[in-house]
Amino acid sequence: MYWHLLSLDAPCVAALWTVFIAWQFHVRLPVAATFALASAVWVLYVADRVHDADQGELLQDRHRFHLQHTRLLLLGALGAGCLVLALLPEVPASLRTAWLWLALPLTMYVGAVHVLQLCRVPKEPLVAIFFAAAASLPVYALGGVTGFGLPLAASSFGLVCWLNCAATARWEGMLGSADPLTRWLGTHLNAAAWLAALLMAPALFVRGSATIAVATLAAAVCLMLLHRKRARVLPATLRALADAALLTPLVVWPVCAWLRLR
Repeated sequence: MYWHLLSLDAPCVAALWTVFIAWQFHVRLPVAATFALASAVWVLYVADRVHDADQGELLQDRHRFHLQHTRLLLLGALGAGCLVLALLPEVPASLRTAWLWLALPLTMYVGAVHVLQLCRVPKEPLVAIFFAAAASLPVYALGGVTGFGLPLAASSFGLVCWLNCAATARWEGMLGSADPLTRWLGTHLNAAAWLAALLMAPALFVRGSATIAVATLAAAVCLMLLHRKRARVLPATLRALADAALLTPLVVWPVCAWLRLR
C-alpha cells in the first residue's frame, strides 16, 4: 500500500521496463541511467500528486497522503532531483541527449495540464507514450538491435500503460474528464483488454519483441482480472494492484532467461 501512496509505483514500473527492454535487445544499461530515470519519474509523480491534492478535487487516498505529508515529500523530491543531476554525468551522452529531448514535450505537457489547465489535453494516452518512449530510448541511443522488434515492443508497452490509465480512471470515477478514446477504453475494459491483446499479438512473432509481448499480454490479463474483482477490493488497494500488474517482467524475465529466449 505504501508503495502506491509514496508514488513509488510509477518509477518502479519505468525502471523495470527500461532494463527489461534493454536486456531484450542486447543493450547494457548503466546502473546510473536506471536510477536517474526512476528518480526523475518519482519527482514528476510527487509534484503531480501534490498539485492535484492542492486543487482539492476528487481526492483519492494517494492525494490525501501527499496533502498530509507535503513538506516531507517535496523535501524528498528535492533530494531525488539532486540525485538525478549527480547521476546524469554517468549516463552515456547519447542516452542523456535522447532523454533530454524527451523532456521538452514532457515539459510542454506538464505546462498544458497544470499551468494552463487545458481540459482537452489527452492525459492518459500521452502518459502511456512518454512511458513507452522513455523505456525504449536506451536501445535507440546505445546502438541496440534495429528493425521492427523495438517499435512493436514499445507500442505493446505503451498500449498496456494506456489500458492501466483507463482502468484506474474508471475505478476512480475520473472517466468524465478523459479524452473520448480513453473513455471508451475505460467503459469497455474487457473488450479493450481483448483488443489490446489482439494488437499486441504480432509482436509475438517478431524477433526481439516476443518476450516483451508476453509480458504485456500478461499485464493486460491481470488488469482484466482486477476489473472483474474490483467490487471486492478497496480503492487504494485496487490502484496499487493495477500498477503491480505492470510488473509482469519480474516473472517473465527469469523464465525467459532460464529458457534462453529473447
